[in-house]
Amino acid sequence: PSVDDLRTHASQFETTRIYDRNGNQLYEILDPTMGRRTYVTLDEISPYLVAATIATEDKEFYSHPGFDLIAILRSFYFNFTSNETVSGASTITQQLTRTLLFTPEERASRTYSRKIREAILAAEITRRYSRDEILELYLNEIYYGNLAYGIEAASQTYFGLSADRLNLSQSAFLAGLPQLPAVYDVYSNRDVTLKRQQDVLLLMYQASLEQGCIYVSNNQQPICIGAGEAAAAANELLDYDFRSPQVTIEYPHWVNFIRNQLEEIYGPQTIYRSGFHVYTTIDPGLQELAEQIVQSQISSLPDRNVSNGALIAVKPSTGEIITMIGSADY
Repeated sequence: PSVDDLRTHASQFETTRIYDRNGNQLYEILDPTMGRRTYVTLDEISPYLVAATIATEDKEFYSHPGFDLIAILRSFYFNFTSNETVSGASTITQQLTRTLLFTPEERASRTYSRKIREAILAAEITRRYSRDEILELYLNEIYYGNLAYGIEAASQTYFGLSADRLNLSQSAFLAGLPQLPAVYDVYSNRDVTLKRQQDVLLLMYQASLEQGCIYVSNNQQPICIGAGEAAAAANELLDYDFRSPQVTIEYPHWVNFIRNQLEEIYGPQTIYRSGFHVYTTIDPGLQELAEQIVQSQISSLPDRNVSNGALIAVKPSTGEIITMIGSADY
């Protein structure tokens, strides 16, 4: 495979979102075969998350040639002497290589030849791309479990935050997930997942001691994690209420009306994969008032067997639909 224009090999989907006229999200349209994904640049990601990822996955990321020769040789030795695969020894760049350039069958292979080819391609990627480009692609590509692809989707899924607002505790939690996202699932395996977060915090503390803090390219100062800070971060999530991610929909008739229009114009697959931000004319204040009016009218007519109602309001000067209610209970 060619390393030319790595971005063409990256996942070509982002989640489309529908908003009201004030910018409040009404719905996100998920590809049923994919999940959530929103691409963000490196400067839109918390330095804590970058530091946690480097400490966990690849402490020498900024200095090695794309692969760690000593780690690979050590991996070969352990694998040979134990007659089984017991050590991966993959850098961030090698993981990105495997994800973007290898077929599923190649990724599943554990042969020495595949490992060597992976290292060669990783070295070529390192020669052609900056560390920031590699790290940005990696953090937007990896899977964090629960249909969250990339760090922005993961941050929103688990904490309801954008990736640039993650603190130390949240960053350590997320950085520990990609290794085994099916195992480190806080909704079904809470204790194991929180133990993984503690392991990441320990790695950050050790890296801070060994390297004199953790260098990250998206922050002016290195990230320094002391024992007290790591302990406080570990305690922060012990009682945190991780709410299972749900797809919510506000104003269903309106959202379905907009979605149908989008699919007629662009087609479902384009809508699933293009990451559109669709700002609509619906007015949330007037919409809620209209809902109250419809309910009130229905309640005032019990003797006439009225059980449902609808309302559409249009701004005459522009033709904008500002409220849409298709039924009283939907």
